[in-house]
Amino acid sequence: MILLLRPPLLVTARLAFSHPPYRPQKVEAKGVLAASCPSLAHQKPSFNLESVSSSSFTAATALQCLHFQSCSGCSQEWDLDQPHVVTEARKFFQELGISDLNFESGMLGEWRCRAKLAVRGTSERPLIGLYEEGTHNVVDIPLCRAHHPNINVAVNLLKQGISALNIQPYDEDLGTGELRYVQIAVTTYNTSLPAAERYQNGKVQVSLVWNSRNEQSESYKKLNALAEFLWRNAGPRSNSHLFHSIWVNFQTSSSNVIFGNRWRLLLGERDFWEHIGGIDVCLDPSSFGQANTQAFNSLLRKLQKYVPYGSSVVDLYAGAGVIGLSVAATRKCRSLRCVEINKESKLSFEKSLSRFPKHIDCNVHWHNTDASIEPLHWLKGSNVVIVDPPRKGVEQSLLDALRAISKCKDSKVPKSSIINEKEEKRPWILRARKATVHVESKTSINWAKDQTWPEFIIYVSCGWESFKENCQYLLFNNAWHLEKAHAFNFFPGTESIEILALFKRGPRANHTKKKSGKKKKP
Repeated sequence: MILLLRPPLLVTARLAFSHPPYRPQKVEAKGVLAASCPSLAHQKPSFNLESVSSSSFTAATALQCLHFQSCSGCSQEWDLDQPHVVTEARKFFQELGISDLNFESGMLGEWRCRAKLAVRGTSERPLIGLYEEGTHNVVDIPLCRAHHPNINVAVNLLKQGISALNIQPYDEDLGTGELRYVQIAVTTYNTSLPAAERYQNGKVQVSLVWNSRNEQSESYKKLNALAEFLWRNAGPRSNSHLFHSIWVNFQTSSSNVIFGNRWRLLLGERDFWEHIGGIDVCLDPSSFGQANTQAFNSLLRKLQKYVPYGSSVVDLYAGAGVIGLSVAATRKCRSLRCVEINKESKLSFEKSLSRFPKHIDCNVHWHNTDASIEPLHWLKGSNVVIVDPPRKGVEQSLLDALRAISKCKDSKVPKSSIINEKEEKRPWILRARKATVHVESKTSINWAKDQTWPEFIIYVSCGWESFKENCQYLLFNNAWHLEKAHAFNFFPGTESIEILALFKRGPRANHTKKKSGKKKKP
């Protein structure tokens, strides 16, 4: 019989070590630990317990994780609601005129709804977790405090399947083995449950990264057996319905890239839906999705308030279009253009668009291209530009284009003018400008002939250092000025924060009131 147990209730206590210094740990009943993680059951604790008062540390804001220090996932153990970088951020924005930087912390535990984990070790003792800092040694994290509880349950069952079916974990040095990585995502969108119960009862999508080229490999039978093992024990017909779907990604590269280009659905539902930012969003396993869906939803709700009703919006680095579509639906935008370099996001965008509210009259385009190529082409005809770049920040060519339009009137074209469509001969540029997804509004708008330029930049940043550099570049010589800024705790336990910043074109207006010239009555 396969035991499917949620991570056990943890009892905190202070431990006495000679090195490192005191930090909170957890003591667990041996029987429960054996059921939850058999590989740890034989380990005997080598510490002495000291009774301490509950006031010695704040449990609500402490990590209290067994894997801290060995696992590279978290770097901050105390005060998870106030990472040290927030102090630096407040000082940075205060110098730019933003004295009231708001920091939203949200959930401090069980917040991660999407995890990519390496699979190493042996079939008898598989290791599923993250790399140790600075190495390629995998640290097993069966009781991760950041993971949604159902991710830990799925990992435990996957380990049992690996051992029962003699699945060989990947060996990086030899390039041998069968299972390389696993991606586990949780959807909390279940309208059959009360809203308060949906998060804890989220269903799990499992993507197994298999070390073969395709379905013709010799190990494909073992892959099917593993999928059937998982489905039999936690599929819809089992006593504990945990899994939403099981996918496979075929990958044989010797590089550090996790996913290959070939995907296949093995069992379960194809479409993985989530309700976020006021809309239904479909994310394929190959599409980028935020790990902290609750914090991302809070950011979207804040972002939407900064888009004027009826705007024309261009969403650069759009991914599957979650930000752009949520803004278009909630702010009744005239037009929306999403630009994304990853072609794998197209299918997710099309499915999300199929549930776009029918009463919203919006001209929608999705383009598969690099936003840094001919960036003025994508900026023209929009009131608002949204950028959500990767950690390295916005490309220099796009920053230059934003600086170039900052001093232009609506009818004036910047010096690096847009190349005429009729004269363009380069086929890759022509393909890039062709909309791969297009939904026409009732009141059709030709944005290519619209002479307006963005008045607002909404910048969503996951890289603090790159944001500071990009921000200073945009503010130079009063090209843009900073109106609002917010910080979000997307990754509690780390020094990473998400920034939402609103820039307005030109210098900051002087709000001092002019004297009316009228004399006061005596």
